[in-house]
Amino acid sequence: MKIFISAKQELNSEYDGEDKKCASDLYVPVLKRPYKNIVLLSGSGTSYGFGVGEVKGMTLWHLQESLKSDLKEDYEKLCKLVRFEEGPGENYETLINRVSSMISFVEGADLQFLEDCLSKIKESITRLCTLILREDAPHPEFLRRLTQRRSDEPLGVIVTLNYDTLFEQAASRIGLSLIDGFSYTSPRIFNPSYFDIDFINREKSKSGHPVYLNKVLQLLKPHGSLSWSKANGRIVMEPNSQPGDLMIYPSSNKFESSYESPYFEMMSRFQALLQRDDTLLITSGFSFGDSHIARYIYNALETNNQLVALCMTYNPDTGVESFPEKLTIKARQLGNLYLANEAFADFCKNYPSNDSYIHPDQDGSI
Repeated sequence: MKIFISAKQELNSEYDGEDKKCASDLYVPVLKRPYKNIVLLSGSGTSYGFGVGEVKGMTLWHLQESLKSDLKEDYEKLCKLVRFEEGPGENYETLINRVSSMISFVEGADLQFLEDCLSKIKESITRLCTLILREDAPHPEFLRRLTQRRSDEPLGVIVTLNYDTLFEQAASRIGLSLIDGFSYTSPRIFNPSYFDIDFINREKSKSGHPVYLNKVLQLLKPHGSLSWSKANGRIVMEPNSQPGDLMIYPSSNKFESSYESPYFEMMSRFQALLQRDDTLLITSGFSFGDSHIARYIYNALETNNQLVALCMTYNPDTGVESFPEKLTIKARQLGNLYLANEAFADFCKNYPSNDSYIHPDQDGSI
């Protein structure tokens, strides 16, 4: 099993005695280099196992099993109607896509049945992704470390493909402000121009030189969020939003949906982030299964020679070999791509704390 791959070194897990190493021995030095821009791409692995009570973040396989359980006896009838059989490359994303497609050309009882099943599936996904950040979750500490940078440097960016609000809850817990494309009025209204704002301290700004606030990050959610809804033709975020109104549900037509607002604006900004000079891209819990997201990263690795990518997954059985073969081949060829087998919680512990830039309002507490 490979637990680390780069163009310079491949690390097996079969190290013994004093020579025993782990992936963090090699990826931490990559993180310690100074970067002007830092971007975290977060997949389902950053939510897996986190939550309070019975509802905890799931892998895609566990989510599929839960959906089957929620549909009960309707599941077999649904699969037969849309001619779906589980197998390699055939998962619940394919099922949802077939249901959505068939709705447009069936009538009567079949139409009602499909609409009811699709509604149940969406309700289940919403329920299973409504997570509460538990006290020992690593997200707040990771955000605290990510903001340990010079205040005049570009903001760190979190790009999460998850619907849940764990990162928003983590930011709130440590008093960190998020720039997420929504206004700061009530209700919060989406406008992409809000991504271009920043926070300054007017009292401390002198001679026309702005003093930027430190505890600020940018947050992009290209697949939508539980906290978004539509109201009077506007996209809003507020506590009483109807969950699941604005989410790109798992299906094979996710790429087409990403061209709609507000997803298009966030996808465009993600692509632009990957083309900036002196950028570190970290992916955690992302398996490269979303082809359109993966395509943006592959393209950036080939066109931006100032991009460094550290991609992490966690599989105790296969290690980094759970990544697509295309990615592992590139890691062996390129000098700016590193793969590591590391869970998100362990990665957060290993992410270097830049104590040189702990500010008065960042005392290290959570």
